[in-house]
Amino acid sequence: MKKGMLALLITPMVLLSLVGCGGQKGDSTSSSTSSSPVSSSVSTPVSSSTSVAAVEMGVGDALKAAVGTKVSVSGRVLAVTQQHLVIGDTTGIMLAYLGADYTITNSVDDHVKIEGVLTSFNNRNQFDSTCTIETLTTDAPVVDKTVTPWGVTEVDKFVADGTGYGSLVSITGVVTVTSTGYYNLTLVGTSNVISLAYLHSSLAEKITSGSTYTITGYAINTSGKTTTYVNIYTTDVVEATPVDPGEDKVLTVSEALAAGANASVRVDAKVVYVSSKSFLIGDSTGKMVVWLNKAPSVSVGDHVQVSGVLAERYGNLQFGDKATYEIVTGEAPDVGEDAVVAWDAAKVDEFVAKAEKERGLGYHVSLTGKLDITQSGTNTNYNLSLEGTENKISMNYMPADIAANFETNKNYTVTGYVTDVSVSSVTNYLNILVESGEEVAYSAVESISIAEDSKTLVVGSSAVIEAKVLPVMADGSVTWESLNPDIVSVEDGVVKAIKAGTATVKATSVGLTSASVTVSDTIEITVSDALATQSETYTWVTSDPKLEAKEDGVYAIGMDHFELLWLPSTKATNIATAEMRLYKNATLKISSKAGEKIAKIVIHTTGAAQYTVSCVASGVALDGSKISTIVEDMDKSAKTLTYDVAGAGYASSVSIKTANGQIRISSIEVFYA
Repeated sequence: MKKGMLALLITPMVLLSLVGCGGQKGDSTSSSTSSSPVSSSVSTPVSSSTSVAAVEMGVGDALKAAVGTKVSVSGRVLAVTQQHLVIGDTTGIMLAYLGADYTITNSVDDHVKIEGVLTSFNNRNQFDSTCTIETLTTDAPVVDKTVTPWGVTEVDKFVADGTGYGSLVSITGVVTVTSTGYYNLTLVGTSNVISLAYLHSSLAEKITSGSTYTITGYAINTSGKTTTYVNIYTTDVVEATPVDPGEDKVLTVSEALAAGANASVRVDAKVVYVSSKSFLIGDSTGKMVVWLNKAPSVSVGDHVQVSGVLAERYGNLQFGDKATYEIVTGEAPDVGEDAVVAWDAAKVDEFVAKAEKERGLGYHVSLTGKLDITQSGTNTNYNLSLEGTENKISMNYMPADIAANFETNKNYTVTGYVTDVSVSSVTNYLNILVESGEEVAYSAVESISIAEDSKTLVVGSSAVIEAKVLPVMADGSVTWESLNPDIVSVEDGVVKAIKAGTATVKATSVGLTSASVTVSDTIEITVSDALATQSETYTWVTSDPKLEAKEDGVYAIGMDHFELLWLPSTKATNIATAEMRLYKNATLKISSKAGEKIAKIVIHTTGAAQYTVSCVASGVALDGSKISTIVEDMDKSAKTLTYDVAGAGYASSVSIKTANGQIRISSIEVFYA
C-alpha cells in the first residue's frame, strides 16, 4: 500500500513538486535506466488521502471521467515497468504512473485496486504517483490478450490519431540502447521510434544493443519533442532470429520477397532507378527498394548484389539503411518487359483503394497533372494533382538534376516507378520515383471563385483573399483589382483597408479561356473605423481553475470563455500554481463574452520552457469565416505574445496552439471592442 499521509502537511506549492516527480516536458528529470523521454502529466493535483470519497468505477468509465475526479478502479495487472502498472478489465486498459521512488511489488495477472485522482497524459486519463494500490485476493477480471502484429502502417496511424490505443501488440526491429539508458526500436519506413518505456530490468537484461528483437506490449501513448516516440509498455522481449534461406545463397527478387519480413537475404539484380536516398533494383521476377537514407553510390544499369534484413513498409518488403551492396561483374539480370503505362485518376484511385499487401510496387507509369512545390523545414515537397481525384502524387527524393527541371504551378507528364501509398491525416499520397518530366500546356479555364462573398475590416487592417481556378490543370494565376481603390487596395490577394466604406474586389483569371465561360469573381469588403476597446485580464491563481470535460476532446477550464482542445497523442496542459502550462499541440480556445467581440489577445507568460516555442494563432470572425493564421516564434526570454484580430473584422473566438514546446501562461488579457 502506498503511503500518502505526509501530503496533508505540505503546502500546495511543495505538493505540486512532489506529485510531479515523473517530470513534465521541458523539465530535466529522468531515469538513468528508463527507455524513452516519457513522463506523467499532472493536472490539478490532489492527494489521494484527502477526505473526498473515491467513486468506484470500471476502467472504461475511469478513462471517460473528468480529470481531477477521485476514483477507485479494480483490474488485472497487464504489464509492469520500472515506474508503471498497466491495468485492465473487460471495459478498457489504463496506466498507473507510480514514479521513480515507488517500489513496485506487483506482478502481471495480479488483481489490484487502485485509488486516486485522475490525471491526464496525451489525452488519456491515468493515475499518478499519489495513488494507492491494494492487492486483492479475489480472481482478477479476464482480459483479452490477443496480440496484434504492428508494422509501419499501424505505428504511423497510432501517432496520427491514436488508432489502436490499449492494444497488445508485437513489433520486430533493431533495438538500440542509448548512452542515457533508453531502449528504442527502429522500423524501416517511418521516422517514428518505438520506445520500450521504462523497461523492466528482467526484460532489459535480455537485450544486446544493435540486435533484432520482437517486443510485445501495450500501446498507450506517445512522447517526444523533435522525434515522436511510441511508448510500448513491454511484457516480453524475444530475439528475432533472421530467416536464413541458405548460407551464401543468392536469390532473385521474388525469392527474397517470399522469404518474408525479418529475413536475411542476398539478392542479385539490376539497378533500375537511383534517388537521392535510395535505389530500385529488379530482375525478371520483380522489383524492390533499397532504402539507404543517403545518396547511393550506384548508377542505373549497374549489376549489384544487395545483402541485409528485409523490413516492411506500407505492405512492401525492402532493404533498410543497414543493408550492404556491391557492384559485381558480369551482365546484369534482365528486368523483362518494362514499358511505360499511362495512369489516369481512376487508375490511381483503384491502386490506392487496394489493401497494402495487394498493391505491389515497381509499376512503370506516366501521370499528368499540375505540380505544387512547397518547403517544409529543410525538405522540398513535390506533389502532383491529377484531374478527377483527391489523391496526390508524391515525387520526393528526386535526384537534383531531375528536380531542377520542375517549376511550381505548371503542368507536367512525369514518368517513373510506383513504390507505395503513404497517408497523412487527410490525404493519400501515391509515392513515385520520378525519372523524367515533360511540361504540358494548361487546360482552358472554366471558372474562378472566391470562397467568401463578403468580409469586414477596420481601417488600417488587412486580410488575405483566395481565389480558386478550375479545372485543376488550368493556369491558376489571377489578377486582382479594387473597384474602389480609395477604400481598399489589393495586391496578390492581400486586401488593405484605407478608409470606412464599402468596396468591391475583383479576381480575374489570366489563363486560357473561351468567350462563354466566367473568368472573374468578386467579393464585397466593408470597412469600418477602428473602435475603442476595453480589456479584461484572466489570471491563474492559487485556487486553480479545474478542468471539466464537456465532450470528447473538449474541456472547460472552470472560467468563463476558456476551453482546452486536447488533440490525439499529445500532452495537453497542466494547471499549476499561478500559471497554466500549455504543451505541444494543445489548443487553448478563448471565446468572446456574450454581446462582445474580441479585438486583441495578449498572453502574459513566465517564459517559455528552455527553448523557442512556435505559437500558431487562428480565429473565427463574426461572420463565421476563418481568420488568417499567424505563426509567432517566442524565445525563452519572451514574456508576451500578442494576437491582434481587429484587422480581420474582430473575432467571436481565438485559438492559440503551441506547435512545439510549451508556454507557461500567468495571465491572458482579452481586449473587447
